[in-house]
Amino acid sequence: MSDVHLLTASYEAETETPAARETAVCESRTAANAIAQAVERAIRRDARRGVSNLEVHIASDGIHLRGRCSTFYCKQLAQHAAASVVSGTRLHNDIEVW
Repeated sequence: MSDVHLLTASYEAETETPAARETAVCESRTAANAIAQAVERAIRRDARRGVSNLEVHIASDGIHLRGRCSTFYCKQLAQHAAASVVSGTRLHNDIEVW
């Protein structure tokens, strides 16, 4: 799971039939959900459940992490855990420290 391939407009344009396009979109969503769940599990494990309201979103520009934690160290643990699952993919760490 080191490479995340997200569905792009150019891929949709290359797909020949509407049925094939719909299948590709469904497969892409399923893969994105599996990646998001794996990232979330890794964060909960490695950040020692320190991130509350954790949300992981897969977008065309990378993976977005949202939630809250009490220390910058916890925020960094979460980012490191996510990076270990999806190395080479851009991460946006929007976890708030409060």
